[in-house]
Amino acid sequence: MTTLLAIAAAGCSSGGEAESPPDSPPPTIAQTQAEVLAAAAVAMGTVDTVSFAIERSGAPVYIDSLDIIAFNRAEGRFAAPTSADALVTVEAAGFNTEIGAIAFEGTTWLSDPISGKFTVAPGSYAFDPVSLFDPTIGWRPLLENGLTEIEWRGLDEATGRYRFSGVADPDRLEVITAGLVRDQEVVLDLALDSRTGTVMEVTFSTVYEGATSDWLLTFSGYGEPVDVNPPPTSTGG
Repeated sequence: MTTLLAIAAAGCSSGGEAESPPDSPPPTIAQTQAEVLAAAAVAMGTVDTVSFAIERSGAPVYIDSLDIIAFNRAEGRFAAPTSADALVTVEAAGFNTEIGAIAFEGTTWLSDPISGKFTVAPGSYAFDPVSLFDPTIGWRPLLENGLTEIEWRGLDEATGRYRFSGVADPDRLEVITAGLVRDQEVVLDLALDSRTGTVMEVTFSTVYEGATSDWLLTFSGYGEPVDVNPPPTSTGG
């Protein structure tokens, strides 16, 4: 299996030399981690299209200023540079419902759960899937310098994924959860595709007022065709 380490090693050779001098020491664990994270940062900073899912269990997390609408799950698609759509499952007054969300060229629309009509989202709405893949604030800077206390688990041969954990900077965590998690420093457990460097799965837990929420983020379909358009009857107001 071709791995990121092999790709990184090939990229570091010069003058067509395929082998290191006999007295060169082998790569250290720290160098290995740095190479994998650097390749992953580049991969996540150049995502064109991807499908994603964000799932929460445990204590509720609200997406409105009145703490009435609790986020449960979102399944969506992203198309660079600023387009995304998602079906968001929420709970209000004990009932589950689904809301469509479309982000296009800086505007986000939400669908009415009864009529299906889209209107521009209020400023207090806390879900921004476009930000996940913004190369200046999203996954790329998180992988470059937004993780500390990294614990390396190495390559899982069965899945072809690198696995490791690290403490995420709160500002970066807010971005990669589409604005759902704020002001928390948490430990992320991550899985990267060893061939492409793309993030495949992330799990973590958050605690607010003594209550724990568990999160699962999954990504798939990198590079597959995605066509996101604004709601056909929307005028921006």
